[in-house]
Amino acid sequence: MKEQREVSIKSSIFESANALLMTLSTSLGPKGLDKMLIKNNKTTVTNDGATILKFFTQHPIHSILSNVSSSQDDKCGDGTTSVIILTCSLLNALRKLIEMEIHPSIICDHLEKCKEIAINYIDSVKIPINRSNIFDTVITTLNSKIVGNAVEMAKAAISAMDGCGYRKEKIRILKKLEVLLTK
Repeated sequence: MKEQREVSIKSSIFESANALLMTLSTSLGPKGLDKMLIKNNKTTVTNDGATILKFFTQHPIHSILSNVSSSQDDKCGDGTTSVIILTCSLLNALRKLIEMEIHPSIICDHLEKCKEIAINYIDSVKIPINRSNIFDTVITTLNSKIVGNAVEMAKAAISAMDGCGYRKEKIRILKKLEVLLTK
């Protein structure tokens, strides 16, 4: 009986996370689809991941994922949808390992190794900061967040950054590489 309950709880966690993944993955990016959300007779139409996540409250895993999203927003100010998609995708992969009865401590050890590999990779592709690539990065960021004259806004943002003594080495710029990952 206890074992059945454990299996049921695990299944519920994975299914709830997967439902969120399926909803958010189609809202990501410039061609992301809007979602119509209805709660307490109020209708919201959005493709914002953080807003969509607020409507997912039925399962405890949603609270955990909401905290992940909030942490991402606090640290970076962006990427809330991406971090939830990544986390839910990781949960899907972990489900397969758990179903194969691989011990959780072994899974955790390997996740730690994967984290170190990912950090080393990011360190290997990061680009040194200079005025030119900061400008390009600010333009790209502003184009994805606001409408208007991004060039003037970028100049103002960089000037403000320089004026307040912001340390440029705290900025990380990564070159996106098109890589096909295979098993």
